[in-house]
Amino acid sequence: MKTKLSIDPLYIAEPYLAQYSSMEHRNTDYDRCLLWKALVDAYSGFGLTAPEKDKLVAISGLARRIGRADDYLAGLWREFLPEQLLWHTVEPASSRDDIRAPAWSWASMNHKVNMYIRLPEVRERCSLVASLLDAEVSHVSQDPFGQVQSGFVRVIAPLAKVTIRDTPEKSGRYICWLGKSLSVVSADMGKFPDDTAIYCLSILKFSMTTKFRPGDMEGILFEPAKSTPGHYYRRGKFSVSQRNSGGVSHNLESFTLELRSLLGCELYEKYMGVDDMSFHRYQFSIV
Repeated sequence: MKTKLSIDPLYIAEPYLAQYSSMEHRNTDYDRCLLWKALVDAYSGFGLTAPEKDKLVAISGLARRIGRADDYLAGLWREFLPEQLLWHTVEPASSRDDIRAPAWSWASMNHKVNMYIRLPEVRERCSLVASLLDAEVSHVSQDPFGQVQSGFVRVIAPLAKVTIRDTPEKSGRYICWLGKSLSVVSADMGKFPDDTAIYCLSILKFSMTTKFRPGDMEGILFEPAKSTPGHYYRRGKFSVSQRNSGGVSHNLESFTLELRSLLGCELYEKYMGVDDMSFHRYQFSIV
């Protein structure tokens, strides 16, 4: 059961802020990203007295001490996108508040989350296959760290349409099929029904095996917004690995074949050609 927050969030953060202040190179991007991960991981586990209003407002004081207002996007930081989109819930949430924050933000979840960070051990062994084109958030007031009204993230990235099937009888982080590939899936709101059509946005591809990562390809699961072509809602996170693939040969290769299949023009805003891995790249918006 989550604890009701009756103390200043700055009090929760003091140990992390003290550690950050003692870092020799505390102004590096990595140090600030690591600090923000620690703060969100700890803070998101606390209940709030009025979560529909408090989630971003209460953490705004911490955000002001971490970075600039023009880089802050509903609990994420522009300079760390798109990889910060790879946050995941520790357990599936019972509810989500798309009014409090866009679905691509951890702040929309009424549950503890883990922020994503590329550790130094793997930073040089992986590459971003998605790039940020634009991002914008509108606020209820003039406070850029305050309550959010709406927002979007526009990216250029590989996108594949697959079907989730043969999911086990449990929710949250589970092994299932994405198309013809066995994958680790963290669903934001519990397990997906079998034969659900879902879209996979690939963000990171790892070039070398290392014990510090769960998959060779990591990304986010989406469903399309019915009202606007090329707009998507976040529904979870996935990892596809060649290792430990349950006896399935060519597990990662099967997934990359999906990324090399051309999508219909109604599924994206603009076609951007192929990259050096022959993945089709599309421009689309996450809302």
